[in-house]
Amino acid sequence: MHVGAPQGSVLAAALFRLHVHFLPSFFFGLSVHMFADDLAIVLTGSLEKRLSLNISDLEMRAKDVMKQLELFSTNSLLPVNTNKTKALLVHSAVSPSYPKINYKQQSIEYFNCLKYLGVYT
Repeated sequence: MHVGAPQGSVLAAALFRLHVHFLPSFFFGLSVHMFADDLAIVLTGSLEKRLSLNISDLEMRAKDVMKQLELFSTNSLLPVNTNKTKALLVHSAVSPSYPKINYKQQSIEYFNCLKYLGVYT
């Protein structure tokens, strides 16, 4: 074998965990959850702001987060599967606008309902 580790081996899992161990520290001040090779980043809005102001603020913050993720991905040679990268906007508005989120000029799709680690939102 020239590159990598055997699929499903303990060595592969241990090396991957060592490789991504510092990933949550790249997102200081955010709620970051990791499980195996899944990453969830939670951006929260402000209760005292109107939803339209929160949307623009979330869009700016999401842009910064995606740049940080791109930097980590490039530096650690770990690609991000943008086909599986999804966003969820939790709100109580009837018809909100959605923040535009891109990763390397690829638009991130929104879901209305998301199941993450057995929890439906």
